[in-house]
Amino acid sequence: MTEWYCDILGDVVGPLKPSQLLEMVRAGDVSRETLIRKDDSQWVPAMEVNGLFDAATKEVKTKTETLGYICPYCGDPVSKAPTECSNCERHLNRVIPVKQEVKAGQSTAGASKPASAMSGQSRQQKQKLKDLNAWQRFWTMD
Repeated sequence: MTEWYCDILGDVVGPLKPSQLLEMVRAGDVSRETLIRKDDSQWVPAMEVNGLFDAATKEVKTKTETLGYICPYCGDPVSKAPTECSNCERHLNRVIPVKQEVKAGQSTAGASKPASAMSGQSRQQKQKLKDLNAWQRFWTMD
């Protein structure tokens, strides 16, 4: 696999995967004048690497994955409809999907599992569920 190195303010950063180098270009950490090298080749300004800045400016494709589902009445995690909510004990023909955008080629942990089986959720996934729960409670208040 190709490894990239960058000379940033006199410090060598690397080895980097090509995707990591692209992220550094997008973030502005690597400019056109930054010296970089591929594997053991010579140091060259980044602008001399064919296609580097073109690839970094291309739109990153994303897709939406369903992380799980929540009950529209109480906001607790449930499985895909039709199902029953164990918290409010209602039969559900419709549930609220919890979705997250991810970069193409990546996957979210637990995306194929129902919400009731998602005990290892990331902090971001848990926050999305909390936000949806709060939103749902706001719209069902009497």
